[in-house]
Amino acid sequence: MDTRAATVVAVSLVLVLAAPTTLRAHATLVRAHPGPDAVLAAAPAAIRLWFSERLEQAFHSVTVTDGKGREMPTRNLHLDRTDPTQLTVEVKPLLPGVYLVRWRVLSRDGHVAEGTFSFSIQP
Repeated sequence: MDTRAATVVAVSLVLVLAAPTTLRAHATLVRAHPGPDAVLAAAPAAIRLWFSERLEQAFHSVTVTDGKGREMPTRNLHLDRTDPTQLTVEVKPLLPGVYLVRWRVLSRDGHVAEGTFSFSIQP
């Protein structure tokens, strides 16, 4: 192999080895209960969110607001012990109406992600 070809091979090898082995993306919401745009006959006792990757134990939040923008009481926000992609928060009994769920999470790779979705409870 001549020196030019050896140089091209060496540079290519360095670039391949220097590139990350996996592309890391932000955690995305892959499933929720109640789900986005769900219409429920009864109020849920909790909001459960599943993400595309494992979340950090801390640094996450979930808020629920009603159609007038008032924040609803929540408690016991926690990651599932056996599934670190699942985040759950308990909600006090909700009246019929439209609710907005706003979430913010930190995935284990250090990326912060956030989003919103709504659901409604029938009268």
